[in-house]
Amino acid sequence: MPHKHLNRLALMLLLPTLLLAGCANQPQSWSPLPVAAPAIPELPPQARQQPTPAICSPSCSTNLSSEIGNWQKSLILPE
Repeated sequence: MPHKHLNRLALMLLLPTLLLAGCANQPQSWSPLPVAAPAIPELPPQARQQPTPAICSPSCSTNLSSEIGNWQKSLILPE
């Protein structure tokens, strides 16, 4: 029985000692390795947006953009 009590006491004293020892050391300074920015591949020709035809007026494109914005808002608003 006394042997069990000594083991328990030793563990109780060991825990705060280990915690303090872990906090007392200065952390090693490290800096992250430089990483190059990922390369963005060029879009294939079929994925590129076609130029605006000459028959489209700027006001037509603006109105279309406005209508698309309204449509997108209506998708997320509750009814």
